[in-house]
Amino acid sequence: PYVLAGIPNLALNPNDATAFGVLGSLEAIADSRFGGVKGTSLVVHGLGNVGNTVARELLAAGATVYVYDILPGRAAELPGAIDLANKLSGNSTLAWASTLPEHDIFVPCSKSSLIDVENALALPAKAICGSANI
Repeated sequence: PYVLAGIPNLALNPNDATAFGVLGSLEAIADSRFGGVKGTSLVVHGLGNVGNTVARELLAAGATVYVYDILPGRAAELPGAIDLANKLSGNSTLAWASTLPEHDIFVPCSKSSLIDVENALALPAKAICGSANI
């Protein structure tokens, strides 16, 4: 069900095409390293057009999904997701990764250049896979 190169296809939402491409990659990582998506813990950073779909589908697959977005209402649209807004708000941009809970996969879907060397070293995740340019 994963569709790539959706931009030239006017019948397909390119955001959903990107989201399902990310989901295919996440499924492959979860299958090979954690025994499947169900029971895997992920942090989805950014709940825009792509991140929202990714988080929603991961929840439906039985994953534990922590979410963060700068717009507080977005997390409320995802029943079952664990909102990290209170945990991350007020932290300096440089120290955000060290405040995250332990998790299996970090899923950046917010902005480019989110992960620098300092945050990569502090990130409590075993893998990184997302839609944002790292």
